[in-house]
Amino acid sequence: PYDEFVVYDKNGNHLLTIRPKEQNDSTSTIESVQIFDKRYKTATGLGLNSAFKDIVNDYKVDKVESTFTTAVLFVNELDATIAIDKKDLGIKDFGTQKIALEQIPDLAKIKTFTLWFD
Repeated sequence: PYDEFVVYDKNGNHLLTIRPKEQNDSTSTIESVQIFDKRYKTATGLGLNSAFKDIVNDYKVDKVESTFTTAVLFVNELDATIAIDKKDLGIKDFGTQKIALEQIPDLAKIKTFTLWFD
């Protein structure tokens, strides 16, 4: 089980989930912040409301990994991973076959957006 710090706004909307590098250590630094609120955006306006074309128009995708349900895009410039649901790619397999950037439609929506810290 991970220590996670879940941040809500005053209306009870889930904003962020913060995960420390070291579990059960009150002095640990931050490992990652997962964005859950559409109001959070990068300087270029990239956020949870964005589509794949918005990512590739403004940033270089350094790597793509496949999970059972998502294509995970690694954007080193942002120290971020962005997941896109395989359903948006027209892939119905429950497998981890390789996915190329060219297979991802421009309008595929962002499922998750996570920032990573060294």
